[in-house]
Amino acid sequence: MKDISFRFSKSFSRLQNKIFYNYGFFDEPIVEIYDDYIIFKGNAVRSVPLFFIVLPDKIILTDRINKNYKVSLNNDFLDELRHFKYILGNDTIWNNVYQLLPGQVLKVWKSGEYELFTDYVFRNENKVKKTPKELIEILYKIFESFFNRIESDKKILIPLSGGFDSRIIAFMIKEFGFENRAFAFCYGQKNAEEVNVSKNVAKRLGLDWYFIEYNEQFINDIIFSDLFNKYIDFYKAFGVTPHIQDLFSLVWLKDNGLLNSGDVVIPGHSGDFLAGSRLVYTKNINSLSSLKKAILGYHVQIFRIKKDVKIHLENRIDEIHKNFDMGYSDIFEIFDWQERQSKYIANSVRNYEFFDLNWFLPLWEKSLFDFFSSLDNSQRFHEKLYRESLNLLFTKYDIDIKTSDTGTSKSRETLKKFVSPEMIIFAKRIEAILKNKGNKHNLYGNFDFGKIENSENRYIEIVGHITELLINSLRREE
Repeated sequence: MKDISFRFSKSFSRLQNKIFYNYGFFDEPIVEIYDDYIIFKGNAVRSVPLFFIVLPDKIILTDRINKNYKVSLNNDFLDELRHFKYILGNDTIWNNVYQLLPGQVLKVWKSGEYELFTDYVFRNENKVKKTPKELIEILYKIFESFFNRIESDKKILIPLSGGFDSRIIAFMIKEFGFENRAFAFCYGQKNAEEVNVSKNVAKRLGLDWYFIEYNEQFINDIIFSDLFNKYIDFYKAFGVTPHIQDLFSLVWLKDNGLLNSGDVVIPGHSGDFLAGSRLVYTKNINSLSSLKKAILGYHVQIFRIKKDVKIHLENRIDEIHKNFDMGYSDIFEIFDWQERQSKYIANSVRNYEFFDLNWFLPLWEKSLFDFFSSLDNSQRFHEKLYRESLNLLFTKYDIDIKTSDTGTSKSRETLKKFVSPEMIIFAKRIEAILKNKGNKHNLYGNFDFGKIENSENRYIEIVGHITELLINSLRREE
């Protein structure tokens, strides 16, 4: 018989009560206690990381890892953290500590034995065609539920880029009459195309709009501050590299008196993914071997991947292929969903928690997740149905402004039409060269920590720098 204990943070308890049960992330309670066993389950995107620690005399269920658990680092996975910014599968950077994947359930018997199984998965076998009207109805229901529950004294913050995902959130703010309680903000380089689009969308919707310029001095002042040391200390509990993209803008908003405890941030993660933005990478995949090359090319922006990391990646792909009897394009998306989307992109909401803010991920709400899981791929390629539906809505306020997405440049879109799966990483490198030669403005800016001439993207250098800070901080705790 093992002792089974629950150790959840105050932040987790607040989120569970105010967000998950109310807004549809969970259909059932996260913990179910029965006579002989306990059920521990996550949600569709693992918006809160859930861990279980397996020790000789007990199993601990928790939402963050701290030094009181006295777990040691698993040095075998540190290179994997450097490559991906997270650890693949159920493993973590700690020994005897495991993480639940999105859609996964942990069943723990009081004898100490446990079992992991999948409760639901993104992409199912019953793919059907649907209409823009059906999607629009779901979007309205999601936001109606949210606006009926938000506390009257809380502001709404919208990270508004030039893309469609954040724009639908801004649209719904206007549509439900909350524009006077909300403001939009955008960040990056002032000459980027997305900044002008963001500003125009906010103006047409009657939203206050703030722009935070990212430059080397601004970034350095934050990264080498006491606040940033506290941020790294906060992030150690999750065992992943922080998603720092909007951190700097949040610091600016706080310094300028625009953040209050309990305000709600609504980012646009990740409507484009659910809608099918990854399918363009899968059109030439025709074997398990080419699938592995495509996933490697898409998720690893390093030419020389370490052998052990590559083996673990390929084993993880084999595991998904074995567990889910689906086509290669579906497996490509399942990998992205269970790994990058959940462990890095959705995990960016930790930034809001660091500033004592609430958050809502409407584009990961389960009804929308289910809608796209069963949508025919012909309507997901190039996000066809999603874009058709949103354009129908956007014409109402004249915000159907055409722009390239912040994460996918026009040059990359052109390159993707001609490259094979294993050449995706090469295409990204060529894109970087074209940007440098053409003096293109990247929304998030180029910042050089390694003093590397002609680096692909200096934002990545910052991420590498922060990964090392995280590892060093964790080592000091051992």
